[in-house]
Amino acid sequence: RTTRFGEYELGQTISEEEGVKVKMAFHSQTGMRYVIRRYHRRFREFPRSERVKIIREVDIQRDLGHPNVQRFHELVETEMHIGLVLEYPSGGELFEYVLNHRYLRDKPARRLFAQLISAVGYLHLKGVVHRNLKLETVQLDRYLNIIVTCFDLAKTFDPTNTTRLQEVSEYSLPVRDLKDIDNNARFGGDLMRTSYTSCGSPCYAAPELVVSDRLYTGRKADIWSCGVILVGPRRINLYAMLAGHLPFDDDPANPDGDNINLLYKYIVSTPVTFPEYVTPHARDLLRRILVPDPSKRSDMYEIARHSWLSEYAHVVSHITDKNTPKGIIGTTIPSRAGKKMPGMYRSVPSQGIYANRYT
Repeated sequence: RTTRFGEYELGQTISEEEGVKVKMAFHSQTGMRYVIRRYHRRFREFPRSERVKIIREVDIQRDLGHPNVQRFHELVETEMHIGLVLEYPSGGELFEYVLNHRYLRDKPARRLFAQLISAVGYLHLKGVVHRNLKLETVQLDRYLNIIVTCFDLAKTFDPTNTTRLQEVSEYSLPVRDLKDIDNNARFGGDLMRTSYTSCGSPCYAAPELVVSDRLYTGRKADIWSCGVILVGPRRINLYAMLAGHLPFDDDPANPDGDNINLLYKYIVSTPVTFPEYVTPHARDLLRRILVPDPSKRSDMYEIARHSWLSEYAHVVSHITDKNTPKGIIGTTIPSRAGKKMPGMYRSVPSQGIYANRYT
């Protein structure tokens, strides 16, 4: 017996967490395949705080249009449930892809990481911090292009306002001394507070989210998570992609990483090391990203201009070209023979600033 959700026929459950299921779905008329993030009750039955979170998630996703960011299709509410209908990432999780290959060689890792930086840099330019970047929330399409998913923990900020951020950073005030903070609304830039919410998975979270009670900058926290992805199951992202494991999972006093305080003390005090097959250029970039002090951690502009990504400068040009605010260059690589191969163009919404991007 087929279960219906509006105009969609529901398939298998992809994942499940408290109060929400992510399910495969097919449109009953077009046959198009989607994923639906379906909540267990109707919108008006949620407490106000949960309604605010759902509204924020929808508002963020439907305003995005980047080939490496999961597309929002529509919001559906029935008599029993509310759900977000989203693009189906048919290539599966990056986690499984890296796990199946043990680790990625330098060239495919560079291609995927350039797409990840392109997507996250685009989010930051749009005033969005993801706050839950990890191998499981970075997925792939059928041609092995990156798709950034899961915006339930994302927050917005004013990317043009950095005045208050600079002032507070200068004095480095603990959260307990900042009585006027109200959900970050009174501070400029991407300034957020560690005591307000805990974001993402511990092994991917920046150390400043746990080891202090001070404010943190959302963009620098996202950048740390990108670095972990590049290098390193349990050590899998930029570090995970290259090394096949997470970068700080070898503490003999905390071998399973269960003790969060020990994990972050280890991160702060232990220099990152690399397997011998990680190239010098990749090591240099990672050493600039995986810096415990966020004020010394590379920003998106520095990462996009790094020599390790020079072959993919066109993929991240919207980050490095500050004179191009109205769009981005394609973040995937065209086929030499006109056939779709890994790294090919992904279709983008035919609206807004992307309407004529490939013409």
